[in-house]
Amino acid sequence: MDRRQDERTNVPALLKVIDEAKALGAEHAELLISRVDRAEHVWADGRRAPAKKDSKTTITGVVTLLDGQTAPFSLADLVGKGVKPALEAAIAKAKKLPADPDGAPAERYPITLRGLSVDDPRYPNISEEDRDEVLLINREACAESPGVDPTRITYQEQRRSRTFASSRGFDASASDTLYHVIVEGRDSHTGRVLAHSAVARNFANVGSLPYGVELTRRLMELRDEVPMPPGEPALILESRVLAGILRAVAPAFSAELVERGGSFVSKAPGGVLGNSRIHLIDDGGLTGAPYTLAFDDRGVPPMPIPIIREGVLGGLYHTPATARRHNARPTGHQLGSALVPSNLGFRSGNRSRTQMLGEVNLGLAFDHLNGKVDLNHGLLDLRGPALVLERGQRRGAVREVRLKVGIVDLFSKVVEVASDQERHDGVDCATTLIRGVALTAT
Repeated sequence: MDRRQDERTNVPALLKVIDEAKALGAEHAELLISRVDRAEHVWADGRRAPAKKDSKTTITGVVTLLDGQTAPFSLADLVGKGVKPALEAAIAKAKKLPADPDGAPAERYPITLRGLSVDDPRYPNISEEDRDEVLLINREACAESPGVDPTRITYQEQRRSRTFASSRGFDASASDTLYHVIVEGRDSHTGRVLAHSAVARNFANVGSLPYGVELTRRLMELRDEVPMPPGEPALILESRVLAGILRAVAPAFSAELVERGGSFVSKAPGGVLGNSRIHLIDDGGLTGAPYTLAFDDRGVPPMPIPIIREGVLGGLYHTPATARRHNARPTGHQLGSALVPSNLGFRSGNRSRTQMLGEVNLGLAFDHLNGKVDLNHGLLDLRGPALVLERGQRRGAVREVRLKVGIVDLFSKVVEVASDQERHDGVDCATTLIRGVALTAT
């Protein structure tokens, strides 16, 4: 049985609402219905909490008038008495807006539903025992290390089914699954608490891996605290840390934000954002990746975007409206009213991490970073514990180091990227070596 069959049954009802919107005076209408089923299992305070499950369906749409004015609306259901008033209110709101020649819905683009590998075929057959096993293997992994106590382990899953229809004459349905594991632990020697997490499209990717092992390794490496080393140590960004920075910076490439002058990207002379080693791609259609979608909330399939190409601005995230203004194609990243980055890929180098760091006399490698990211001015102000590395060998850890630098300055001072590509929260990147950036103990 086609697992999209249930979602396809919504299409006639969606098309009926679209026809009603046009009868009320709209030139175009779009409609998206999304159902999300969630489950959460938690072990905390020495026991397993009762499982939580919920389902939520949302129906959202956009009406467009003849002169391009657009207004969003939402519905409680597709056939109730509230449909007509909601459409009338949206049309009335749109009539108060100025004409917008770029306001029409997206054109029809080919939507690929095969080969995305984002809907886990095992999902209907996952048992409560399977879910509890995820908690158990991670709890045991933490307990095997002396002095590390697991404090909370969370397993989350969701299945989302989405159906879109447009007065442009097309519709599409797609489903996807997403699994999330978060392991938190405390080092009884230092009192430090850390969390380690992973996301995946398939249960097998999170259901059999003891992420508690990685958490305890990190905690134990940070035990031996030492003073801040003298001089100007190199900055070493582990793939997990760099992934967090790239994920935080990516929203600055929204065309809407750039148009408003609210992004540092619009202020970079000549579009230069770093040196030639910086090559960053967003690919919302990457097979099996955490943030892959068949289509966004405007019915647009995602396209790969080289947002930074050899250190220079390569592309932006576009809605249908900004795409028309820039003579471009909408990129398929609109979720709700925002442009949201998807899967990011940072180009790796040719040498191994061991080879690269073996030539670094002294470096600081952050375990994690927290703080502020100012996308308007392009500034990072982040802090976190950092390992002291001498030619790649650990010599202790500084309890807290501050990294305060401009994003363009940071990207400009990248010396080398290793070949140890890893995926963290939908970002594929490798250990990166940076020199000339000031680091201070706090």
